[in-house]
Amino acid sequence: MKQLPGQSPQQRRWLALLLQGIAAVVMTIWLASLLPYLLLLALVVSLLLIPTLRSLRHEAQQMPVNPFAGTPFEALFSQLQARNTPRPMVDVTPPHRKVIRAFWLWRQQRRP
Repeated sequence: MKQLPGQSPQQRRWLALLLQGIAAVVMTIWLASLLPYLLLLALVVSLLLIPTLRSLRHEAQQMPVNPFAGTPFEALFSQLQARNTPRPMVDVTPPHRKVIRAFWLWRQQRRP
């Protein structure tokens, strides 16, 4: 009996499935063994970044208040800065957290 184009014999399908399973197991073991080294590398890189970020913060704190000083946008920025007044603080606590906080405050008041 002739086979239709695009279909493969059952034997090849099982072989492909077996190879995929073996590849998945090998990759899982390889990634699991590689994870500690990646975490150690991330720790070293983060420790090396600390002095760089400190100097960057120091430079940012020394930066003038108007970042557009000496540019055509300087006047526009100073107008916007003069027009903006500090906004009042808004409580953005989610409602379920407010209920939990109220419950704990009520419970603490009930205790002798």
